Amino acid sequence: MNDVILPLDAFIRSVGVSRTTPHALFLGAGASITSGMPSAQMCIWEWKRNIFLTNNVGLELQFSELSLASVRRGIQRWLDRQAIYPANGAPEEYSVYIEACYPIPDSRRSYFQEKVRIAKPHIGYQLLGTLASQALIKSVWTTNFDQLVSRALAANSIMPIEVGIDSKHRVNRTTKTGELLIVSLHGDYRYDQLKNTADEIKRQEQDLELGLIKEFKDSPIIVLGYSGRDESIMSAFSRGVEQRGAGSLYWCVQDSDNIPRAVLDLISHARQQGRTAFVVPAQGFDDIMVRLALHCLDTAGQASAAQIISQNTGGSDAPRSQFRIGSGNPTAILKSNAFEIECPSEVLAFELKQWPKEHVWKWIREQTADENVVAVPFKSQIFALGTVDDIRACFGDNIKGRPQRAPISEVNLRFEDGAITWLMREALVRSMVIATGMRTERTHELWSPESRCDEQPDGESFWTHQSVHLSLRQIGKRSFLILKPSVKVLDASGKLAPRLKANPIKLRILGWQHNKEFNEAVNFWRGKLLAADTPQKVYEYPLNCGSPFRFLIRRSPAFAEVSGGHGTPNITIEPRFRP
Repeated sequence: MNDVILPLDAFIRSVGVSRTTPHALFLGAGASITSGMPSAQMCIWEWKRNIFLTNNVGLELQFSELSLASVRRGIQRWLDRQAIYPANGAPEEYSVYIEACYPIPDSRRSYFQEKVRIAKPHIGYQLLGTLASQALIKSVWTTNFDQLVSRALAANSIMPIEVGIDSKHRVNRTTKTGELLIVSLHGDYRYDQLKNTADEIKRQEQDLELGLIKEFKDSPIIVLGYSGRDESIMSAFSRGVEQRGAGSLYWCVQDSDNIPRAVLDLISHARQQGRTAFVVPAQGFDDIMVRLALHCLDTAGQASAAQIISQNTGGSDAPRSQFRIGSGNPTAILKSNAFEIECPSEVLAFELKQWPKEHVWKWIREQTADENVVAVPFKSQIFALGTVDDIRACFGDNIKGRPQRAPISEVNLRFEDGAITWLMREALVRSMVIATGMRTERTHELWSPESRCDEQPDGESFWTHQSVHLSLRQIGKRSFLILKPSVKVLDASGKLAPRLKANPIKLRILGWQHNKEFNEAVNFWRGKLLAADTPQKVYEYPLNCGSPFRFLIRRSPAFAEVSGGHGTPNITIEPRFRP
């Protein structure tokens, strides 16, 4: 199944490198949870509880907290005894329970109307307007009734073109610049006959379904917060990927270990039709919108997005107060494996005359293989570290103009899996390998060729080497290099040992490792990588050139002060150690 998974960072880069192609979003209930709308699963449990309580008067207090597993078990046991409801977790639960709880359509309308009234667009919806203003998003298709998309656009210059069952003729309308098509596939509670029950969903309006199928022809579609529960929608998806066209399909999920079978079947079907289709493990609608905004928008759009992100009110009118830890006498200090680092503040940026049609990252790595150049695609450009001559040797006549120095801001290093973070880490690893004699396999793990011992499980010989995984992370507004000691296991021929063989060896070595042993391992790598006569270790990339990019790493790790309560003995920290 790994071949259907596209890592989140690779997905963001794929969208960014094709930012001139308008994308379509398909939003399910999961996209609106942080805006105050309940998920489909929470709605089901609310309906279950309402049915239970109206049949068991007087138990309201006992069954008031639905987040408790004991409450849910009690409700489910009663429902199971009735022998008229589907099993817990069955696909038809949503339609069965809403019709059982609210058999009158107007009651269903009132239920959602109240939910919509108290919901307010959170950061993902707020950023949607910014993405639409630069034509990255051309349309939004949704099974939701919450109007959060159109409400979020009220603070933007984008005009929402809303399409429901009663206005289905608009679905084929060509949107103009400054407009965003918003299609409510299950109706709009303000005007339409909502579609919630099984029979209603089967009568899905054909015009809206055909509109979704048509959208698949050439538009990349990103699915967020949707489980693939509705047969009519999944049928439209299936028919959509069968159309002749170049549109890709990215289905974002939060639990990559439990991908719905219907989703996997759709991805497989899309690939059989020659489509690009992936499942993307994600951290939710808001996180993806933040990542897309920071990576894909131009400078002006990024500034607008950064303002929305910094406000981070999520549409709430409640004032925010700064979180503070009360001062107290220090009782202990915690030593970390984080070392403050100052990365280069500039890169070399250039455009290409012709981009590869697919696999951009792989193509760039092939161009820079065995050269003193590290490069990544970023905002329709290539960002690189290296000399101008080496860059020209890698990309040749395909470079448009001359590489120019471009500044890098702190916001570009916010995400551990971001393109700029990858660029910096890759250059740092290469510098360390050359300067220290450590080894690597074009990954962010280094290992020492000297520290090894012979391991012989089941009669086979393996060599174990002390290794360290490097990562860059922002804490507050400062960047840190994280050293995470580990073990590298090689077979007798010097090749990487199979995972089934290597993992038991690693577990035997690392499984008992506590603070003392972990600290010794960190200090081993401090001695190898950060040894210097000055408070800072300097790495240059490329080495021995006229104008290198420099990494400055503080040799002392970051510490945290622990304050204790009454009766806890205090310690004295000298002022010279406090920085």
